Amino acid sequence: MIKLLKDEFIGVLERGNFAFPLEDGPDFRIGNTTSSQIGLKYNRKLVQIIIQELDILTIFTDGSAQGNPGPGNAKYFIDDKSFELIEGYKRLDNSTNNQAEYEGVILALTDLLKTKIKRPLEILCDSKLIVNQLTGKYKIKDKELQKLHTKVKNLEKNFSSVKYKWIPRDLNKAH
Repeated sequence: MIKLLKDEFIGVLERGNFAFPLEDGPDFRIGNTTSSQIGLKYNRKLVQIIIQELDILTIFTDGSAQGNPGPGNAKYFIDDKSFELIEGYKRLDNSTNNQAEYEGVILALTDLLKTKIKRPLEILCDSKLIVNQLTGKYKIKDKELQKLHTKVKNLEKNFSSVKYKWIPRDLNKAH
């Protein structure tokens, strides 16, 4: 039943409609449909959980290395005022720029895992290579990047969904 309700919410929200309780009983409206028409009863807590799950958390990640390879850093920034954890930073002893970019994603996912967050994640990164590898558009030839990629994919399993998007460097708030 939760899946049905969640699927209905997603479809409605994608069409720009909203769900809200009706004042005259234990029913709620999703667009032009009431919950009783699809066999559901209004449950405020359940609706809040579903809406929270549909509320995407945006995370900016970045990484860089001096000398390439050389000492570097990985970082992330969460663009959400309601979230306690805002940013993270990690020094890297010896990495390439691409490894550091992956480490930024790993750092963000690892820290978020500790919060037990249930919201979908949208990770914005200024490395086209990393985004295209994580979305499956590019193959990974470098063995070190393959290991980091595997680590990210294993971390992803702990979240409801994780999407990656490329953004220009000057729009990256983690930069």
